[in-house]
Amino acid sequence: MLTFTCRSTGYDRYLAGGPEALEDRSPKPSLVWNRIPEPIREKIKDLALKESDLSPRELAVCFTDTEKYFVSEGKENQ
Repeated sequence: MLTFTCRSTGYDRYLAGGPEALEDRSPKPSLVWNRIPEPIREKIKDLALKESDLSPRELAVCFTDTEKYFVSEGKENQ
């Protein structure tokens, strides 16, 4: 049995957008709060290719020092 909240929410969506508003929506967020922006990711990739002998930790420290943008060692492979 649907709760009042579910029915009213669905009905509100129907009133606002018609039958199309009742279609399934993706549950995933459109924006991830900790995703590294694409231009920064490209800089990290370029540095990793240029300094291929560095470990992930050394690469993160080097990037943070040179670009003044903090990344942790686990973020390079994101």
